[in-house]
Amino acid sequence: METKLVKSRRGHFFVIPHDTVIGRSLQTYGEYAEHEMMLLSHYIKSEQAVIDVGANIGTHSVFFSRQVGSKGKVLALEAQPEIFNILKQNLSQNDCKNVKALNTVVGDGRGEISFPPLDYSQEGNFGAFSFRVDNIGCFLPLDGRREQLKLPVIPLDDMNILNCNLLKVDAEGMEGEILSGAIQMLHKFRPLLYLENNSRPCSPALIEQVYSLDYKAYWHVISYYRPQNFASFPDNLFAAPLELNLFCVPKEKTLKSLGLPAVTGPDQWLPEEIELKKFEVDKLLLIAESFGFDR
Repeated sequence: METKLVKSRRGHFFVIPHDTVIGRSLQTYGEYAEHEMMLLSHYIKSEQAVIDVGANIGTHSVFFSRQVGSKGKVLALEAQPEIFNILKQNLSQNDCKNVKALNTVVGDGRGEISFPPLDYSQEGNFGAFSFRVDNIGCFLPLDGRREQLKLPVIPLDDMNILNCNLLKVDAEGMEGEILSGAIQMLHKFRPLLYLENNSRPCSPALIEQVYSLDYKAYWHVISYYRPQNFASFPDNLFAAPLELNLFCVPKEKTLKSLGLPAVTGPDQWLPEEIELKKFEVDKLLLIAESFGFDR
């Protein structure tokens, strides 16, 4: 697969040149999802353990590696085999010796899953690949020359996790299944959770699940475009103005004032409340930017 090495705020990364989100962001802005790292930098400490589900090419895994230091541990899990190979390259490129990477699907039980290979030589948002979309070829270019791929499905509870201070999950609609397969680990270690929550249909069940695990949940709204981006590129290339995540804290833990909007219930959907003028996009993004400063 064709790759390109780019310099970014968080290190040097091999990217897929035709990737329309992660690759484009790193090539244009010299950063990707920087708001997420700005937030999490306040809560990941030296010698801790982080699990990165949906690691993609490793932007977050490299960040986590540096945050936890040589005595910390990172487990990076990525399902797409071709992207997993780039993840390994990027971990080596950035000297991340404290990261263990596995090419597997993470779910709520053991099994095997088949899926069509993608054509990475064409344009596509390859990080949006989902095992829960049957007609994925309508959204991403497929490589019809190759046979279906097969991967094992393994729950986190079967991975002999020895510690976890943060669980980050970006799994395109499988976040709930992944939590269901990690119940023992979550009860044992009570990590912070950082969960993608971009799907209106999936959101109520995911929030209910977070509540059932005795966690508090907060909205973290980010934009892939930051005016203060590493490359000082002035224009926003992305049509989607916002990405939605849940930052979840065990009820028994007390963190200093987050400044994030609390989730008020399973049926709350922030974009609807933005339309009703209950929240302003500019103020939500100012909150995201505020984590770039000492708090």
